[in-house]
Amino acid sequence: MLEETMSSSEPDDKPRQRGRPRKNGVRPGDFLVRGCFALETYNAARRSGEKHESALAIAARSQHISVTEVKRVLAELQPKKAFVAVSTYESFRIDKDEMKRREDMGLPEVFWKNPIVLPVGISEPPVRPRINARPSEDSKEG
Repeated sequence: MLEETMSSSEPDDKPRQRGRPRKNGVRPGDFLVRGCFALETYNAARRSGEKHESALAIAARSQHISVTEVKRVLAELQPKKAFVAVSTYESFRIDKDEMKRREDMGLPEVFWKNPIVLPVGISEPPVRPRINARPSEDSKEG
């Protein structure tokens, strides 16, 4: 009996993994949703004339995430030197009649519970010229 208790208290041969557990690139689904809403807010701010840093701050405040996280979303969803990028369009709310219709159709709750719709698509990356960029040779008068 004493031998049994002694053997069970000994440590395993394998050392315990240290540090943060790996996720292997897997992220929760709300990462994409929050990222798309932050991307929409950033793009809207840039279209209205805000500079890059101001648009980052606006997008971070709107989704309650850090500016660094908005930069990561931009790098993943709209890389600078890519042929295609994720593009978002203006979000809108669906009315109560439409929510009721979706519920009656037997759709899962995710399709009718949230009244905000954000259309997402694939397109060319947006062109964002620098505000303080040097004029090109073509635009100079000779």
